[in-house]
Amino acid sequence: MLNGSLLSSMDTALQAAFASGWLVDGLIALVLLEAVVGVWWHRRSGGGLPTRQLLATLGAGLGLMLAWRATETGAPGLVLALALMGSGICHALDMAGRWSRRRDT
Repeated sequence: MLNGSLLSSMDTALQAAFASGWLVDGLIALVLLEAVVGVWWHRRSGGGLPTRQLLATLGAGLGLMLAWRATETGAPGLVLALALMGSGICHALDMAGRWSRRRDT
């Protein structure tokens, strides 16, 4: 079990990571890397998700992370609204693709 001092240090480190924004920036970078690798892999081998499905799925999460980043940086409300709208559109495209594939089978 973790002792109180270690938990306090971890809590302080996480608060600093959230406050500085580097945590969400790192997550955004990982999602972008995942998109590049996923598209490359699908084009190279035919494996993985089709490009449209992959980008819709990742775009929904990426939009939420961009909205999170916008709130952390004090960006204008329009930036937050656009990030959330983009996330919602990607989510709708993702769900529509899943439903149409389900009806085809």
